[in-house]
Amino acid sequence: MIRLAAGLCAALLTLAPPAVAAAPVSSPQPLRPADRAGWEDAVRARFGADARLSWDALRATPTAIRRLAVAAPGIDPASRALAFCAAHRDLLGLSPALTLSVDEVTAFRDGVSVKLAAGLDGLVVEGSALVLTFDASGAVRAVQVDPTPAALAPIAQDIGPAAAGAAVRERFGVAAVGRATRVAFWRGVGPARQAWRVPAALIPWVAHFYVWVDAASGAVLGQAPVSNDQPVRRLEVVR
Repeated sequence: MIRLAAGLCAALLTLAPPAVAAAPVSSPQPLRPADRAGWEDAVRARFGADARLSWDALRATPTAIRRLAVAAPGIDPASRALAFCAAHRDLLGLSPALTLSVDEVTAFRDGVSVKLAAGLDGLVVEGSALVLTFDASGAVRAVQVDPTPAALAPIAQDIGPAAAGAAVRERFGVAAVGRATRVAFWRGVGPARQAWRVPAALIPWVAHFYVWVDAASGAVLGQAPVSNDQPVRRLEVVR
């Protein structure tokens, strides 16, 4: 039984978040109005007077655009979402360096939502996504936008996935670590950093985490529980 449980735990640790299908888009340089009023004027000029923007006090770009009724070309919600962002990413405040790709499509009673992942230089930007909501007719009704970096910082050397896993095991004393994935990690200012996302189990079946390790220095950049329902919410440093 112990051998079976260990094998199943190892299988779980090889799982990464949902795969992102490559579907890059491109567009002109992003719009940078002098103030929020100018941004709102530009949005309403393009989408209509009913469009409404939401803002965060710490961000220069909007967090959401709502009360839309905008048609987008495409054969399905995923292609329409990419087409909409390609045409209007200036008003979404997205850097030209970003690529967008389909992460998840969810149907509900009156429409569909499409989650797009942001990428830089082929790496998924952790924690940055766009969510578009479509009504039953296929029109875009709302867009939610996470903050996104403008660039990915280069690195001169890389510690590699094995060293990243070893750093997590040594720092937190976890029971097991899984296969590391290279990603872009961003703290909200400046360029994103190249990092390794390492799945780790403190207690198999009970406490699983993702830990982000700087690809150049080996420093731990952050951690998060895999499930919001698990009883252990944080890994504690043991060394």
